[in-house]
Amino acid sequence: MPVQNIEKCRQKKYNFIVDDLGTLERCKDKKCLELVHLKINTGMNRFGFSCDDKPTLKKLRLFLKENSVAGISTHFSNLRDRKLTLNQYNKFCKTKKFLKADFLTHFGGSGVEKYDFDFDMIRVGLGLYLGEKRVMKIYSSILEIKTLTNGCVGYEGKFEVTQIGRASCRERV
Repeated sequence: MPVQNIEKCRQKKYNFIVDDLGTLERCKDKKCLELVHLKINTGMNRFGFSCDDKPTLKKLRLFLKENSVAGISTHFSNLRDRKLTLNQYNKFCKTKKFLKADFLTHFGGSGVEKYDFDFDMIRVGLGLYLGEKRVMKIYSSILEIKTLTNGCVGYEGKFEVTQIGRASCRERV
């Protein structure tokens, strides 16, 4: 996240997601860690500290030993798939325990309230729609471009990376 965006969030007291150590350090320098929520990537493969990146998680754990943030979160990729969702939840819990992160816990994914998970808040997405009727518009810009080497990405794992380093995905049926 660019420093100017961190500064805007700090000035307006907006909470925001952080998913890399560099941004976390900039937030510490700007004295706004109380607005930061860590994102843990458990399988959506868009944003987040990867559960499988042990060297980065060790650095994050050391950072959190001396610093506190507002919250920790993940986003479930397919709440209709109970087995996948439970697997993602278990990865999240294991990572949270490893980090010794006793912060506000929140999950993304409309429908997560149907699960017996331990959390404080839900970030709704599709839940903002009433049937087919839109209730709001959201405008954004590209925040990050990732290079994925393989696997599924996005909601319901509908897209699978088939070529390294290219946005060449095929829809899975």
